[in-house]
Amino acid sequence: MSFGQAIGSAFRNYAVFSGRSCRSEYWYFLLFGVVCYACLLVLDSALFPLRKPEPLSLVFWIATFLPGYAVSARRLHDYGRSGWWLLLSAPAIVVSIIFYFPESADPDIEIVVTGAFLLALIPVILLLVWAARKGVDGDNRFGPDPLGEVGTEVLNS
Repeated sequence: MSFGQAIGSAFRNYAVFSGRSCRSEYWYFLLFGVVCYACLLVLDSALFPLRKPEPLSLVFWIATFLPGYAVSARRLHDYGRSGWWLLLSAPAIVVSIIFYFPESADPDIEIVVTGAFLLALIPVILLLVWAARKGVDGDNRFGPDPLGEVGTEVLNS
């Protein structure tokens, strides 16, 4: 699957949490999100200095959050895991939001939040490892192989 096809597929299946996604769809969508978000942060800092939250990157994050979670769930399905495993990333998201909107400059609070964030990253790393692994060949309980027979032949050659 090409970069453009992966982005198109992720947005066509905006909130579809059933079925399976191949590795290229997942990783290309993740790359798209990271590059766009970084560019929008730069643009936000130029257009809206000293403003938090940054409006352009916040709108982009809101627009891509649901398709990102959907493609992540479908990627886990390809590996044979339930999409409910994505709940492992919830603590990292909550701590990130707390870290993003600091209420005080107290160094002790910052140390606690930073430590909590680092601990919350451990399950996210596990999810990324699963996303990087090859999916189950052929059909599984979540649906047909997203690569089909052609993809299986390409992988085996």
